[in-house]
Amino acid sequence: MAAGLRRSVSKAQDEGRLAELGYTQELRREWSLLHNFGASFSIVSAITGITTLFSYGLNTGGPGVMSIGWIIVSFFSTQRPGEFEAIG
Repeated sequence: MAAGLRRSVSKAQDEGRLAELGYTQELRREWSLLHNFGASFSIVSAITGITTLFSYGLNTGGPGVMSIGWIIVSFFSTQRPGEFEAIG
């Protein structure tokens, strides 16, 4: 019972903080045709981009350069989302 009470108090505090910042709490669960197309296109583009550029990377830099490049890119990809505020 205490956990449920803490959860409801925390939820009220979160909603209050969002209201202070000028936001309302919402979770949209519907996608328009444009949203669906964008998500599908980005997935297909990533797959085709990886397969076409894989041989280019192996020919120009080799496996060592590709491995170091993946590490560098993944480091910056994990650091970037922390800069955006989480709403929800």
